[in-house]
Amino acid sequence: MNIIDNLGEMIPKTLNRIIEMSETLEQSCPNGVTNKTRVIRDLYNRVFGQRVTTVSLDFGISDLISNATSEEFNRSTIIAALVIAFLRFI
Repeated sequence: MNIIDNLGEMIPKTLNRIIEMSETLEQSCPNGVTNKTRVIRDLYNRVFGQRVTTVSLDFGISDLISNATSEEFNRSTIIAALVIAFLRFI
């Protein structure tokens, strides 16, 4: 696991450095940076960009529990326990 953790940090840095070197070398050419390098830079930015994707699953259970009366909560708890017991024996 340790090798994967280390490579996980090194791979994006290495790819970025290779793209930077390619851009630097191609800028000295008369045609400038090629489309292939631009596509690779765009792909790198999409895959390893700084944006963070967060997934949040909210089914409203906390609202149901907090707004429920004690009788509704007790009934829900008993039904949940019976469902768990039923599924256990299937």
